Amino acid sequence: MNSTSKRSAAQVTSALLKIRAWEKLHIPSSQSTLSNEIFWLIAHHNMIQQPLNLKQLFLSISYSETAIRLQLNNLIEQRYCSLVIDTNDKRLKHVVAGEKMIALIDQYAILVADSLAVKALKHKKISITTHSLSR
Repeated sequence: MNSTSKRSAAQVTSALLKIRAWEKLHIPSSQSTLSNEIFWLIAHHNMIQQPLNLKQLFLSISYSETAIRLQLNNLIEQRYCSLVIDTNDKRLKHVVAGEKMIALIDQYAILVADSLAVKALKHKKISITTHSLSR
């Protein structure tokens, strides 16, 4: 590895450490793999405007339903997300990102863009779209 490659690698690892430090301070239960996975799955489905229902959540993560429910309930209690009954099919409950989660994701996107010097994101105003279901 030449000196330019080493310098680039050092910049990337430095940026990743900065991002990880921010995650530890701001992302709920960033030390818990399960909680982290649930958080990002909910956030992702919100951002792509495809609401995630409980069954999809349980099938998307390879942990027990009990463990998932426990972590999900913690996120709900902390107001990062909520359960919303589907207006067309009352048997379905969607897991919807709350304002608190959306604000964190917006901050996170800016941090990552700045830390990794992602020019495409740095020079554009980042706007996070949300999917809103009837509450």
